[in-house]
Amino acid sequence: MVLLPDETSFSIKRLVEDYRLYYSEVIEPNGDNVSSAFKLQGEQIGLMNINGPVPADDIAETAQYTYSWKHASEDLKDQKAHIIIAIMDGSYGIVKRFKLQTQLICSVLRIGVYIREQSLLIPKEQYLRDAQDIGSTALPT
Repeated sequence: MVLLPDETSFSIKRLVEDYRLYYSEVIEPNGDNVSSAFKLQGEQIGLMNINGPVPADDIAETAQYTYSWKHASEDLKDQKAHIIIAIMDGSYGIVKRFKLQTQLICSVLRIGVYIREQSLLIPKEQYLRDAQDIGSTALPT
């Protein structure tokens, strides 16, 4: 999930432009700024712009273990919306899918990243910096 200051912060058009600029691939989405679906590298992707914050209890619980973002709870107290990025079952292995997810997160990133299933809460500057290191052999951190 990518946390946003408000639901109008996300633009599917800007995502398409950013992804093409950074990854030299064209996304042709079906949908709008609220929900979109598209194929990317053979994988079916779904994006949903949720007009509501990630529950404060979820953030607070994860934030207490976030060693790289000491003020996460304070920095995220005003988040009002979030983007869910779903990569449906496809032919790629888990490493390739996480790399694809990392690229998509970088393209919609505004405040920070909360990856619930991994109990990760990462500030955007660190996430973007770490994502630059992903190559054909490096793994997402």
